Amino acid sequence: MAELTIRPYRENDLEYLDELIIKIYRDEYGFYPEYADDIIRDLHEFVETSDKSYEKLWVAEIEGEITGMIALRKTFEPGTGRIAFLAVPKGMRRRGIGRHLTDVALGSAKNWNYDRIVLNMPSTLRAAISFFIKRRFNLVKTTEVKGLRDGPVLDEFWEKYI
Repeated sequence: MAELTIRPYRENDLEYLDELIIKIYRDEYGFYPEYADDIIRDLHEFVETSDKSYEKLWVAEIEGEITGMIALRKTFEPGTGRIAFLAVPKGMRRRGIGRHLTDVALGSAKNWNYDRIVLNMPSTLRAAISFFIKRRFNLVKTTEVKGLRDGPVLDEFWEKYI
């Protein structure tokens, strides 16, 4: 595989990142368009308002092509960060891109003195859930959510102490 680079987000990445969210959540996983739209709105708000000293969005690239993204966000709980927007296009998965992105986010969490990292995701993203189980995240709770796609979906909340 060509060399993987993880770099901070740049403004001209946003259009591609929006498309990536649509491809994954709407096209691949069958979520309603409104769900992908909510994620895109949240991403745009994050890049506009994030606290650059304790929050960041990273992009993975191979030979200049974007191959994924991840963000680390502050929460309202002291010492707690949140992983958000982890996305790797379908054809680029199982190449270590998600692992490298997560390693960068967790390394930054340690540097920024976060004690705990949380994340939540729909239960239908079984490969992503398996990915975080391998990284020693623990399931904290589940909540049933309706209106994301046909049939109910569980929103799973995960955490890891670092």
